[in-house]
Amino acid sequence: MSEDITEYARWGIPTAAAVAAVRRAVGPDVLVVAAGGMRTGLEVAKALALGADLGGMALPLFRAHQAGGLQEAEASLEVVLASLRQAFVLTGSRSVADMRKRPRVVTGALKDWIAAA
Repeated sequence: MSEDITEYARWGIPTAAAVAAVRRAVGPDVLVVAAGGMRTGLEVAKALALGADLGGMALPLFRAHQAGGLQEAEASLEVVLASLRQAFVLTGSRSVADMRKRPRVVTGALKDWIAAA
């Protein structure tokens, strides 16, 4: 059985849409963790802005570790954290709560996903 699985590459609900929908459903008092499909600090920042309290990622760090061990994984994590810090600076946010208060522009497919959820 040799199916072409590329048609499933975008299967599922985008993490950002899931975060926004879950946050809306559970309110502010439940811890929401965004994980799955995030590859950069900017993607984590977007998830935080849409309602996540934490962001998790494994694949980029796993791949970095496979390529160069713990040193490469740590270097990869530093890049992610620098990108996340930059998103906070550029939005004038000192905390996740600040990030959520900033104006957001959501367009395209993500806007449609959030509206449908």
